[in-house]
Amino acid sequence: MDVSFSTDSFGRIVCDIAADGEHAIVTSSDGAAAAQMLLNALDAARDAGYGECVWQEGGGEYWWILRRDGMDLTCVLLWSHGTLTGWQHLLRADTPIDEFAEAIRRGLARLAFAAPV
Repeated sequence: MDVSFSTDSFGRIVCDIAADGEHAIVTSSDGAAAAQMLLNALDAARDAGYGECVWQEGGGEYWWILRRDGMDLTCVLLWSHGTLTGWQHLLRADTPIDEFAEAIRRGLARLAFAAPV
């Protein structure tokens, strides 16, 4: 799984994620809060087997769902711009949890939204 983070000219956090032929770009207008929510979801997945967070955006929400099974992690990303439309699938991928956690923590640390690894 390839994961990278950046910020755009409006100060939003941007996550570019690709795996198994799927690709998604996930954003949030509140970068610091989004970064912390993703780290909390990652910790919950590692500790309890399941974590999730929602990144708010002006036109809707991105929903991160993280489920751990042993040392593997399933990451699901969904998008919704309203209750009538429901949730749209963006990406589903399986990856070793340690590799995913390292990529997330390093990427966020580079943006100074999270403590360094």
